Amino acid sequence: MLSEAQGWGVDGRAILKTSDGGATWINVTPPNFPADFAFQGGAFLSAKTAWVPYGWICAKGYCQSASGVGGVLRTTDGGKTWKATAIGSPNGQPVITSSIDFINPDDGWLMAGHGGAAGSEAVDVYRTTDGGATWSRVSGASFTSNAPAGSLPVGGDKNGIVFADARTGWVTGDAPANGVADVYRTTDGGLTWHHQTLPSPAGEDLSKAELGVSLPQFFTSRDGVMIVNASQTIIYSTSDGGASWHPAVVVRHRSLANVQFVSPNVAWAFDPNMRVWVRTLDGGTTWGDVALPPAAAGGELDLVNPKVVFVWQGGGGGAFWRTTDGGHSWSRIAMALSSA
Repeated sequence: MLSEAQGWGVDGRAILKTSDGGATWINVTPPNFPADFAFQGGAFLSAKTAWVPYGWICAKGYCQSASGVGGVLRTTDGGKTWKATAIGSPNGQPVITSSIDFINPDDGWLMAGHGGAAGSEAVDVYRTTDGGATWSRVSGASFTSNAPAGSLPVGGDKNGIVFADARTGWVTGDAPANGVADVYRTTDGGLTWHHQTLPSPAGEDLSKAELGVSLPQFFTSRDGVMIVNASQTIIYSTSDGGASWHPAVVVRHRSLANVQFVSPNVAWAFDPNMRVWVRTLDGGTTWGDVALPPAAAGGELDLVNPKVVFVWQGGGGGAFWRTTDGGHSWSRIAMALSSA
């Protein structure tokens, strides 16, 4: 959700939009789009401007990639009209988008995976400077031995790509070797990438730990956090726009997944051991259980601000829940689907 009222959703082969807080969802999928193509997430900048990648072909309940299929749909009028741009892989492989990010109506990046072995993943990074009308491959990670300097490593499973401005961005992932944080930063718009070393927290030995790093989350142009999962969850912070990161909090008594900050102090996360959603109001130092309705307990979380949170629970026709007081009380939204 972009706000308490406006939001987008991608459900396999449908692109949906709401302007009343999820009570009504309008199917804004382009009517002439091939019915066997599947969508892969999206980047939603505003109620009018959005990009939705495609790249799977689905038939009889089975989806697979295919050469020559892959691209991005874009709209600037709230889904009334869409334009499609096909993206060609330099080696003819299918373009399967794993992550897409836009910082403004013009500048965006897309990371496409090309498969891999255990603990490794080949990817291509594409960039647009014209709102998605054209895309160019700017870098990547491949299994070839002659990769140019500044390429992303093929080792490690990538968690995505995100940019803070037109030059500065990150790719993070799950490292292929113990004790290594898979954090790569670019300062030239994605042309070259350089590994960032994360200092260990005081009294912690991470040399033998398996480290998984989530994408940075920024609150201002200089202040942000990045989550590292080892035997415990470590919250790293930056005050210089991500040029350096420092361990701010070590969460010792909780196992946390899907940590989402909405402000420097407020974040939600899922505790997979206790199977409950938890929340912090002090930047991660302490966490308390959030009492979700039982029917929403395993849903997908979407934080709008510290007070307004939505939860989508799939299955059985789906259910949509909302809180406007930071999780103290919840209301179920009766959903209706309509055509554009």
